[in-house]
Parts: sequence; C-alpha cells; structure tokens
Amino acid sequence: MKKTYEKKFDDIEKKINTSFTTPSANSTENQQWTRYKTPTGHGFSAEDANALVDILKGKNVDKVGLSNEKNGADRVVNGELIQTKYYNSASRTVDSAFDSQTGIYRYNNQKLEVPSDQYDSAINKMAQKIKEGKVEGYSNPNDASKIIKKGNVTYKQAQNIAKAGNIDSIIFDIKTQCIMSTYAFGISFGIQYANCKWNGMSHQESFKISIASSLKSGGFVLASGVLTQQFLRTSIGRNFA
Repeated sequence: MKKTYEKKFDDIEKKINTSFTTPSANSTENQQWTRYKTPTGHGFSAEDANALVDILKGKNVDKVGLSNEKNGADRVVNGELIQTKYYNSASRTVDSAFDSQTGIYRYNNQKLEVPSDQYDSAINKMAQKIKEGKVEGYSNPNDASKIIKKGNVTYKQAQNIAKAGNIDSIIFDIKTQCIMSTYAFGISFGIQYANCKWNGMSHQESFKISIASSLKSGGFVLASGVLTQQFLRTSIGRNFA
C-alpha cells in the first residue's frame, strides 16, 4: 500500500514539474538573452536586471522597450518612464542620452537609469548639461537628481550577467526563476497534503511528505530554469535555440 501511495505522489510531482516548464520558459523568453552577446549586450542585460529587481520589489513593471520604439522608454515602473543606459564611464553613459546633432536630451519625461557605481558622477554630468541648456524643462542644475536614476547593478555586474558561468549571472538567473519555483513549492505542497489527508494519513505524516515533495518540485523548477538560462548564454546554447 505504501508503494502505491509513493507512486501516486511521484506521479503528481511529475505533473506539477511538467506544468511549470512552460511558465519557467516564458520567464526566460521575457528576457533579451538573444542580444547579450552583441557589442552592447551588457546594456540589454542591465535592462533585464533592473526590471527584475523592480518586479521582486512588487512594483508594476511594463517592459515597453521590447518594441524598440525610437527614443521610447525601456520600461514603465508604477507609471514612471525609465530609460536605461550602461557605458564604461559616467560621462559616456550620460552623453549617450543626448542627440548627437542638437545636443539636446532625447528622453523627455523619462528618468535616465545609470550604473549604480556611476550615479554620483552621472549627477554631476547631468547638472552640467542643465547649465548648458541641453535639458528641456530644466534650468536648475540641482534638478539633475530628478532625472538621473541609480540602477540596481553596476556596470561590471551588467557585463557579467550577459555571460555564463559567473556568480552575477547565476544569482540573476536564480532570482528570475525563484518566482516560478516558489509557486511550484506552494502548489505542490497543497496538492500533496490534500492527497495525503484523503488517503487517511495523519497531519504529521502528511506534512512531512508534502514538504519533501514540494522541496523537490521547487528545486527542480529552479535548477532546470537556471541551467537553461546559463546554457542559452553559451554559443552552443544560442545555436541550439
């Protein structure tokens, strides 16, 4: 009888794992990993990383930048338009937001998100731009902080996230997949616990079996998602995809 129960619970666990394969894949597809290996790939990884932090903070995030609209925002967070720029210096990062012909700020009504390690220098650079009259609607250099937004990752971290096999990219992938794995854990626990009780098991035994099963389901979804995202960053993975 025990083996029958175990087989039944294993079957439920497999079905749960399979059911979460699609949403896990969708969370991967919602990233711009196909562009990570381009010369400006770290800029796309920075967009994904900063958006992910906002999502994990419970903010409403719309990645409108995926449409590639010229001078359009990369994402909208709780109604705030955000343009992400990641270059190897604060000067280049801020300069990239200004029209090469007119010298005017190209992203009206948008916050300029910069690498966290460039924030202070970017504020000073934007203040200078305001002094020069290059930012429409602003005349006070002290308002630079109203335009510049501190990113959640540094320039180096953005570079690392675009590559496979380093701590920054692995942590990013874990965070990306943790939402799906948490769902898998909760759903697996609820279903397995109910099945145990329906089969006449005690609360203690049901709880023990459900915890073990949900940990396996959550761990499976997390591990498979992270491995998939790491694989897709490699040349073989991209060619396979």
